[in-house]
Amino acid sequence: MPWWAWLITAIGVVAVVSAAMLAYWNNAVKVVRYDYESQRLPKSFEGFSIAHISDFHNKNYGKGAKRLVKKVIAENPHIIVISGDMIQSSRMKNAMALVEALVEIAPVYYASGNHERYVEKYPLFKEHMRACGVTVLEDETVELNRGGERIFIGGVIDPRFYMERGCEREDEFAKHVKKVVRDEGFNLLISHRPEFMGAYVAAGADLVLSGHAHAGQVRLPFIGAIFTPGERFHPKYVVGRYDKDRTTMIVSGGLGSSSPILRVFNCPQLLIETLHSKAETDL
Repeated sequence: MPWWAWLITAIGVVAVVSAAMLAYWNNAVKVVRYDYESQRLPKSFEGFSIAHISDFHNKNYGKGAKRLVKKVIAENPHIIVISGDMIQSSRMKNAMALVEALVEIAPVYYASGNHERYVEKYPLFKEHMRACGVTVLEDETVELNRGGERIFIGGVIDPRFYMERGCEREDEFAKHVKKVVRDEGFNLLISHRPEFMGAYVAAGADLVLSGHAHAGQVRLPFIGAIFTPGERFHPKYVVGRYDKDRTTMIVSGGLGSSSPILRVFNCPQLLIETLHSKAETDL
């Protein structure tokens, strides 16, 4: 075979392999598990399981989002938390179908993301969620009772609703966080933005569930993320667990994409956070 035939064959193989890898990175949902311990968590919540969904962006996971829903069902969570960016532009059919399926699995709690701010039909989507039974938290807090004990679940409105892009100030956002974090008891906070870790620590939130950064969208081996929507280049809070003082923030890599840039070395994530009550003798 002449050299040019070998070259064409090699290019074809590389193209096929690259296409297969991109399809995998953008569609294969990875279940990522976290165990969280706190002395402040009531004993009745030992082993409490949370399925954490973020940055869905109206992605197609099959009719009724069945590929994603199947994974959530298999985890049998006590509650489901959605940390924003469910819809994309004016598209929300897949997101509506996902919500309809999730409420049949467990109670669902939702706080907005930045992309909801610019969707004209977002109020309709929000009402659809409420009609399905989702607890939509807009600078609000609810109690969750279990075995005669309680924790607080709070959710904050994304700062894009009251501050323009590039002008999101942490001091202003912190006022909204303080509204929902209670002085007494254990506080689980749903907030889309990981870059405002300082506000969560200052307010005394115990566990913060966040998203937004898409784990960097494009990740490089041995380097990780080089860019995120919130922190731009050289981001600090991208994906995973971050601890400071008594506050732990867990950031989801998300399930969809808000840009034409495909995920690279970065599979969509469904997080499962299991809570554990840590006794004083364990300290």
